[in-house]
This record gives sequence, structure tokens and C-alpha cells, in this order.
Amino acid sequence: LCHAGKSAAGDQSSVMGVLLSILSCLLSAFGGIYSEKLLKDKPKDSIHWQNIQLYGWGIALNLLGVIQTQGSSLFREGFFKGFHGWAWVVVINNALNGLAISAILKYADNIARVYAHACAMLVTMVLSIFLFDQSPSAQLLIAIALVGASAVQYNINPKEHLAGFIEYSSLPSHGREDAPQHLHDDNDESSR
Repeated sequence: LCHAGKSAAGDQSSVMGVLLSILSCLLSAFGGIYSEKLLKDKPKDSIHWQNIQLYGWGIALNLLGVIQTQGSSLFREGFFKGFHGWAWVVVINNALNGLAISAILKYADNIARVYAHACAMLVTMVLSIFLFDQSPSAQLLIAIALVGASAVQYNINPKEHLAGFIEYSSLPSHGREDAPQHLHDDNDESSR
């Protein structure tokens, strides 16, 4: 009976985890789409001004969270206590990453942002192989192959691709070198 109770609690925990993961994906997607909308609504505005407007809310809300959780030590020891060279590298890296994502959203679209993240994963994998003697896992290689295939499919212009197919398939089969042999025999007048 005790084992059954633990199993039920584990199942509820798994279901809750899946539901929270789905909610996280949905919120992330809605956030990305809404950010893209805000950046594209006023194309004449500077991307830097738009970033200030977008990230201002994030800075304000995160500052409130820090004050609420670490307010006393924050005022006593200072905001930048513990910051050293590598911390500043991370801050600058995240700032440049935010600018790059904003540029992608303003001048391309949200799908391009997803592909940029996938390319970053590929670059990270290649660098980790050379810098840390890591070997890529089978799952990572499969994921990169799938993302690469989807990127090719996304960027194919369907009208050009379909027009080329229709033009090619409308040729008589005896004029095509790659047509199966039985098509050559059936359509050849001299064989009748």
C-alpha cells in the first residue's frame, strides 16, 4: 500500500512536470512572437530605443525580485559585490546576445531566431570537441541533422521548387534520360 502511494505521487509529479514544460514552451513562444510584433510595429524606430523599451520592464521586475530576496545584503554590501572579470564577460555576452536576437526579430522572424539558436548549438558542439576533447552524443548529432533538414525545407521557395517539378514532369518521358526503361519502350513509335 505504501509503494502504491509513492507510485501515485511520482505519476502526479511527472504529469505536473510535463504540464509545466508545456506551459513554459507556450509562454516562451508567445513572448517571442509578441517581442517580434513590438519590434516590427514601428520599423523606423531605432533598434536600441526599442530594446530599451522591451528590456526596461525586465530590468525593473528583476530589480524588484533582487530587492525582495536579497535587499538587506544588497544595500549593505553593494550591488556589484562578487563581480569579477568573468562575471562582466557574461554580462557583456548576454547584452550582445540580446542585441543579436532583437536584430533577428526586427529584420527576419521568430523562426530565424530558432535556427540561430540551433546554429549556436552546433558551434558550441564543435568548439567543445576541440577545446575540451568532448565527443558529441548520438542525440545531439540527430538533433543537428533534423534542424539542418528543417532549415533547408523552410528556406526552399515552394513556388520555384514546384515550378521546376511541373516543368520537368511535363517533358515527354522519351526525352528524359532518367526515365525508367519501360517508359522509353512504351512511348517509342519505332518499337510498334
